[in-house]
Amino acid sequence: MESEDDLLNLLLKSPNSESIQTIAEKLEIDHNFSFSKDRNDLQGVWVLRWSSSNSPFLKYSPLKI
Repeated sequence: MESEDDLLNLLLKSPNSESIQTIAEKLEIDHNFSFSKDRNDLQGVWVLRWSSSNSPFLKYSPLKI
């Protein structure tokens, strides 16, 4: 059984791995989480970021309007 740590390590070491989606979906099932059902329970500050970078971790500048 994959764990959250396995997913995080894979994201850090192989951010383009095709296994990421499979592991994430398995974790959702194992934790009985459904985004469509549970999205209102997610807490935090959510920021939409956009980048043209090919880097797996986005380098960004805040959008100034």
